[in-house]
Amino acid sequence: MFLPELAAGILADGTATIINDDPNYLVVNNNTRLRQAPAAATMELYDYTTDANGACVAGPYIDGLDHSVFQAWVEIADGEVVTIAWDCVPLGDSAATPGHGTSSGNLPPAQPGDGIQSFWPYGEFWNVPQLGAEPVRGSGCGGSGQIGDRIPDGLWAGRVGIDPANPGEVWVNLLCIYYGQSAQAVRDAGTANIVHDEPDYLIVDNNEQARVLTNHIMAIAASQADPSGRCAPAGMMLSPGPGEYLPGAAGWLGVDPSGLQAWIRVDDGAATWLVYGCDSGFMAGG
Repeated sequence: MFLPELAAGILADGTATIINDDPNYLVVNNNTRLRQAPAAATMELYDYTTDANGACVAGPYIDGLDHSVFQAWVEIADGEVVTIAWDCVPLGDSAATPGHGTSSGNLPPAQPGDGIQSFWPYGEFWNVPQLGAEPVRGSGCGGSGQIGDRIPDGLWAGRVGIDPANPGEVWVNLLCIYYGQSAQAVRDAGTANIVHDEPDYLIVDNNEQARVLTNHIMAIAASQADPSGRCAPAGMMLSPGPGEYLPGAAGWLGVDPSGLQAWIRVDDGAATWLVYGCDSGFMAGG
């Protein structure tokens, strides 16, 4: 774990095996050697979890959780392991999946350029990694009520609507997209309002709250499935200018997009681009 004053040099050097890329909590694993130590008879286990304020705080051990994907702090005394404390969020297997901190620094560009690839680096629509502290895809969702009226900069999952009388604003209802162990925990709890249930793309909408963003949308991308079933952005509409929500989007997509989950890039209080999935009805060349 490198301190901030050293992290920048490690990142710039380009030779380390970096597990996340948070400059305030840089995790490197250059050697996968396994070492063994006996467990003390009084060994204590803790799982850190994210509280309602977004803080990572110690909690009781969660039996059945796959702890191998979490970074841990291990206390050893007299040659025995006396304490293990696991992090709030899982570490990814590459720098594309951050495991600690607030924002990964891997956010795609806020402004679209020439083509979908200029702002969408993820390939398939489903491939957005965890970009924040919450165990969801994207920058978060406020699953514990920690997001106020203003959506921070980032890449967020949600539904986007507009009042035709006020095209300078868009309304966003954030959605939580869980994956892996976090998705299974949501299912097991049985209390969430699940609107789409897949093991690595479980969508929850527990609180319909419309938050206002300035409409600076310059591009909308839509996905289409290829013969193998791979769903990836395949077409793009460009806006005539900031503040124009692309009024032809519904006809272009094939359905009213306000009911669809989109990936929304937010920058300085404004939505700057949207990407929709294969449920939009879009057909390239149609």
